[in-house]
Amino acid sequence: MLAITVEFLHGTFRGASADDTALMGGDLDSGEWPPSPARLFSALVAADGTGNRQRVTDGSELALLESASPPIILADASPLTLATQLHGRFVVADDFHRDTKSGQTGAVQEYVGRTATLVRPGTRRALADPTVTYLWQGLKVPKAEEQGLRARAARVGYLGCADSPVRLSVRTEGEIAPSWERMWEPADDGATVLPVPWSGFRQALDDAFAQWSGGLPMRRSWLPTRYARYRGPDDPRPDAKTPCVSWLRFATPVPGRRVLAVTEALREAVLQGYQVLSGGEKEAVPQVLHGHGFTGTGYQHAHWFALPSVGHKRADGMIRGAAVWLPANTEAAVVERVQEALGWLTTRELGRAGQFATRVALADDQAWGPPPVAVKATRWQTPSRRWASAFPVIYERFSPGGPTGNEVTLWCQHAGIQQSPVAFRVARVPFIRAGVSLAATEAHRGATRHPFGHLELLFAEPVRGPIALGRGRQFGLGLMAPITKEKTDG
Repeated sequence: MLAITVEFLHGTFRGASADDTALMGGDLDSGEWPPSPARLFSALVAADGTGNRQRVTDGSELALLESASPPIILADASPLTLATQLHGRFVVADDFHRDTKSGQTGAVQEYVGRTATLVRPGTRRALADPTVTYLWQGLKVPKAEEQGLRARAARVGYLGCADSPVRLSVRTEGEIAPSWERMWEPADDGATVLPVPWSGFRQALDDAFAQWSGGLPMRRSWLPTRYARYRGPDDPRPDAKTPCVSWLRFATPVPGRRVLAVTEALREAVLQGYQVLSGGEKEAVPQVLHGHGFTGTGYQHAHWFALPSVGHKRADGMIRGAAVWLPANTEAAVVERVQEALGWLTTRELGRAGQFATRVALADDQAWGPPPVAVKATRWQTPSRRWASAFPVIYERFSPGGPTGNEVTLWCQHAGIQQSPVAFRVARVPFIRAGVSLAATEAHRGATRHPFGHLELLFAEPVRGPIALGRGRQFGLGLMAPITKEKTDG
């Protein structure tokens, strides 16, 4: 096993400009993430050189990495990193960068006889977790190669651009069990393409350095490159079933205190649409939608969520949309018919007499312009260690002194969360900006009155949403919002 961990000392990473395809992997400056294995390899090459330029190593450690399979990368999911675009600037140009084709001189007023050229730096990414680990699980590292890797790692001062200072550490003993919330794994069906080391990559770097040292033009994009596809933390796992969530947006925002009116009306409308599309037969509506007829414990059925605007600077607690959550074991035919029922719903008005009325569209429907953050899947699904309730959580049992840690753990288990929280706190008021407070008559559907309140959770590892806890979770009460970076719009 070999693990090389990169700690970004400023909490930010900047790779390079868009033309650095040899190490960045793309031809558009979208903000490289995660840093490619080829970039790490190049940093280790630069740490002690190659051939007769080596001072503390013999190069065998580079040959080991060249011949190894692409590593697993343990890094944040892309939504957990904040991309900050850097603006281009003009600098004094050398002969290689001077524009001789357009006829424009680009004269620099302060330097007589000199010309300027536009330099466009790459995108900087601010990281939720400042560490990235490259993991070769089955790689055996001899003692000499281990020493060489440690020596080179100690000499690496930055990864990517010089304003991304890092500290590297090397580990070859023990085992690392990667959690999927931070795992980028090589996969033929992966959506992310990254450059990786390959047998001959070191020689290609040497040839490029020799060409540049001899005064000949050389661009990084001219380097031969080999790629590997990676499946990121947000990509679906083929071997793991995940719940199906359909997202809706509202034409007219609804006050947050109408949460039960919204979710009950949504349930009624979808059941009606499902029945109509099934030929009008009430028996055609499956149990997973209405929840009746289940026996035993541990079963899950449909959840109906209202999506409020919370957790950002302009949050107002208004419900901007809704979502229908179906458990992972829902039959594909049922999922398809539910989506058809939602399409049927978009041709009608959703509402409840005397409480609210609004037109509905699918969240990704651009006819109404860009969707608000509140109805985007990433707003509620982004993996996070901290979660706070947008709507109050209805306690599952009467607790005179408030819920205990064991009770909160049970709430999580009942909601399908495998991790136990390491800390929690409860209060009558929200922990998140514009979180919705409810009166008892607004929080309960039946005659039974259980205690309720707002909840904040902390997990040891990031947990993926959407999450709803407590007795009213099927109707959107106890909906939790991830606490990552503060949002900027509604």
